[in-house]
Order: sequence, then structure tokens, then C-alpha cells
Amino acid sequence: MNKIVASNVLPDHPRSLYILFFTEMWERFSFYGMKALLLAYMVSELQFDERKGYSLLGTYTALVYTMPLIGGLLADRYLGYSKSVIFGGILMVVGHLVLALPTEWGFFYGMAFVICGNGFFKPNVSSMVGGLYSKSDPRRDSGFSLFYLGINLGAALGGLLCGYVGQRIQWHYGFGLAAIFMILGLTVFCLGKRRLPEHVVSANKIKQSESLSSILRVDYLIYTGTLLLAPLFVEVFKMYAMTDYLLTALGVASIACITIIAIKLDKTALFKLLAAMVMIVFSILFWAFYEQNSGSLNLFAIRNVDMKVMGVTISALSVNNF
Repeated sequence: MNKIVASNVLPDHPRSLYILFFTEMWERFSFYGMKALLLAYMVSELQFDERKGYSLLGTYTALVYTMPLIGGLLADRYLGYSKSVIFGGILMVVGHLVLALPTEWGFFYGMAFVICGNGFFKPNVSSMVGGLYSKSDPRRDSGFSLFYLGINLGAALGGLLCGYVGQRIQWHYGFGLAAIFMILGLTVFCLGKRRLPEHVVSANKIKQSESLSSILRVDYLIYTGTLLLAPLFVEVFKMYAMTDYLLTALGVASIACITIIAIKLDKTALFKLLAAMVMIVFSILFWAFYEQNSGSLNLFAIRNVDMKVMGVTISALSVNNF
């Protein structure tokens, strides 16, 4: 009887879930650890004014959440999940390492590589988790709950440790710490991917080696095109004052696209889309407040909060992003 109850509360999950758990945990450590440093680093070390710092942080955040749309689409149709995760992980490692270099050009290029890498890494690890279970599997929901536990643990530890090292010791050491744990997450995936089911890691529709001609392979073109995006993103950062107009245009285009889709739907699908749109609106409000943990709350804590606890000075960046 006790075994039955325990099994219902904590069901057995595929061992490959834990590979993805630790892969995503350490990747989120690096991602949120680096993000905790950005605004404070720009204002205090690079001497950017606050308006420029907020605009650059907003531009980075917008791009880092937009790129997974492209990376997920390319993984579904061409690369497959495994290749996409490894490619994205390598780009993120490069980005964190470039940020760890005390160079003038490294800051923008480091963020650009992290954006490109996150686009291929983030959506496809989550898709692989879904592929471990059938739609009717009762373990599916608890599997995703465990997976998101890893995300939250990694994000909390990343903000705590990278924030402390960056603010209290040296900024570039904080970025370097993020790189170390990104390498750890990528290593976990590379060593454990052989345990993942074949249908989870392979491409869904088109063979990975399919060629456009006798010498052009689709996957190579994707890799090259992604690398060419990095200098483009750097130029976007340099024209940060135009970001508001760009995002407004993207918002209008998105609404127009959704409207066109809605016109073609039947009544049942239309109501589902409208319900999704209501949740999206509230989600926007949530994320607008949430993103302040790496933005305005960081500067507020640094300037206005006494960070001494029982005689020990702690990092404002660690507290805000924990």
C-alpha cells in the first residue's frame, strides 16, 4: 500500500529527464547569473547613463526572447533538437567567455552570441522534455514540474553567486563564472544525449544532411547565417535609441498576423485563441514587473539599501536575482 501511494506522489520518470534537468539547470545558472550583472556593470563600470543602460538591457531582453522563435522553427524543420542544443550551447559559451574578457568590443559581441545561442538552446531542451512522454502519460505534468524546478534552482544560484563575484570581486570574473557553468551544462548534455530516445533528438521533417545543391548543406547554411546575426545584433545595440520604434513595429505586425489567422479559424478555435490572448496580456504585465529584478531593482538596492547583515556585507545583485 505504501509503495502504491509513494508511486502516485512521486512517479518514476525516464532517466533522460534528469539529463535535461541538469543541462537546463546549469544553462539557466549562466544565463541569469550573467543577466544579474548587466545593468550594474553598464552603469558603474562602463559609465553608461541610466537611460542608455535601461535601453540596452531592454533591447537585449527583447532579442533574447525573440530568437527562440527562429531557433525552434529551424530545429523542427531542419536541425533536430540535439544539434540545435549543442550549437546553441557552444554559442552561449562563446558569448560568456567574450564577456569575461576586459575588452571594449567584447561587451556587445558577448551579448550578441548569448542571444543567438539562447535561440537554439532554450526552446529545444523544453521540447525534448515533452518528447519523453506521450500526451496521455500521467507523468507528463510532474515531469515538467521537475524540469522547471531545475530552471528555478539554476536561476537562483546563478544570480546569487555571479552577482556576488561580479560586484564584490571583479565584474569579468562574474561573467567568467557564468561561462564555467554554461560549459558544465553543455558537457552534461553531450555526455548524456546517447541516453535520450532517438525520436527526441532527431529532426522531425527534413533530414539533417539535406542539401540545397551538391555543395550546400542546409545545416551549414543555418550555422553560417546565425553567426552573421551576431554583428547585426551589435549594430542594433549601437542604435539602441531606435529600439522602441522597432519593438512597436513588431508588436503591430504581430497583432496583424494574429488577426489574419483569427479570421480563418472556426468558432471553437477562435475562442481558444482569444483565451490565449487574454493570458498573454496578463503575462506581459507579469514579465514587465519580473524583469525589474535585473533592472531598476538592482540600481535601487545598490544606491539605497543597507546590505550589511550581522556585520557582513552582501551583494545587492545576489539578493535581487536570487
